[in-house]
Amino acid sequence: MNLLLIIDTMIHYDREILKGIKSKLDEVNMNLSIHIDSVENEDYLFSKEWDYVIADFDKVGSKKLVNRINSRKVVIYSSAKIEETLDRVSSIINDNEYIANIALSQFINDGIRHVSVYSDNDEIEERWAIERKESFYLLANKNRM
Repeated sequence: MNLLLIIDTMIHYDREILKGIKSKLDEVNMNLSIHIDSVENEDYLFSKEWDYVIADFDKVGSKKLVNRINSRKVVIYSSAKIEETLDRVSSIINDNEYIANIALSQFINDGIRHVSVYSDNDEIEERWAIERKESFYLLANKNRM
């Protein structure tokens, strides 16, 4: 069986997704070939048969590509605000408000009262980064940090 991953392993989050998938496959002893690629390699991707596709829907072009591939599909969103969903496709959605809540709650429990939020300049305008920053600020203000 063949699994196509449309992720960018240069990004830490995507590498963690790959580790999780690999760990689960090892646990269930599933004989599956994993192929990591990008939407730019469209000709090659359509020349193969894929049993499963897992795609990062924050990547430009992944929606169009995934729509055209005939397989079981899981898509990953980094933002909780989803503009478009696909029929018969499973989704994994980051809850950035929850991420902020967990982090700040731990700081509060540890007595840390001075906290800042960092975003890489390349990601500062990404919807997930904005959600996370807003969530941090709201919770920090609520707790008078």
